Amino acid sequence: MSKIKRIYQKLRRRYLQEINSIKLKRIHTKTSVGLVSCDAWEKRVYDDLLLQKSFLKSGIRAEIISWQNKDIDFTQYDALLITSMWGYQENIDDLRVWLKKVENLKIFNNTQLIRNNFDKSSQIKILEKNNLSTIPTVIIKKGELSNSEKPILDGAISKIGGFPIVVKPSISSGGENTFLIKDTGAIKKFKKKLQEINLSGDILLQPFLPEIRNGEISVVAIDRNIVNAVVRFPGVLDKKDRYTVRHIDTAKLDSKLVKLCEKVISVKDFDDQLYIRIDVVKRENEYIIMEVELFEPQLFYYLLKGEERKRMLNAMIEAIKKRIQK
Repeated sequence: MSKIKRIYQKLRRRYLQEINSIKLKRIHTKTSVGLVSCDAWEKRVYDDLLLQKSFLKSGIRAEIISWQNKDIDFTQYDALLITSMWGYQENIDDLRVWLKKVENLKIFNNTQLIRNNFDKSSQIKILEKNNLSTIPTVIIKKGELSNSEKPILDGAISKIGGFPIVVKPSISSGGENTFLIKDTGAIKKFKKKLQEINLSGDILLQPFLPEIRNGEISVVAIDRNIVNAVVRFPGVLDKKDRYTVRHIDTAKLDSKLVKLCEKVISVKDFDDQLYIRIDVVKRENEYIIMEVELFEPQLFYYLLKGEERKRMLNAMIEAIKKRIQK
């Protein structure tokens, strides 16, 4: 077992013990919040444990639950907060059923925001409609490659300016089935895989931005206020720096980036947001939006320390309390 994994397991055990202790001593309201994870990550994510502990310390019952648990009565909670529902793309039909089941509950972000967000085709259309500087994207509709693959691919590649390109499903998470394709020869290599992916949904073609190797900046807002920022090296397309994340002082963010984020936050289609994460890449002196995350993004509480972490956690708790009281 690696040193990092041992440290994480020790932290997790400590937080679970503290959470159990707080449950016995600090709960003084009937209010309850479900922090919605999934079977694979339930009670395993540091950010979820930090958030649960903060809710409990504030006197609010909070439980980390899996959306896949069919024994849970979700109506028992005053609010549901989506946290770590990672891997949903592998159970997309089940997810749609679950969203329908909970759509009349107080769920954040709400189910309409979620539906428009997990499908990147819908997300990109919203950004383009609002004249936001997002990465150029060509959408190949479900099943099109099986009918006339070569003309469609040639036309799409031409539209985005040629190789290298990034190809990915419109519904994906964590870089699953995301490919960097450098030339025509590589297209042949991925031919069958792309056809297979396209049979189950749309696929997106985008130019590869070499600047992403310098890191992807993620800006987090809660209740429309910027509260956290990080630079990430996802390592999806080349394995260098995989999983590396560094905190950025929000007070030192480029004013141009802040203005772009404020514009995204104010988009009418995102009106009912509780939280949002805006992922961008800096190219020359401009910022290009890679994704706007309104569904299960990691918000990186754990990278903050002391009062900064406390302020961000409290911002989420106060935002939830305000919405419960509406």
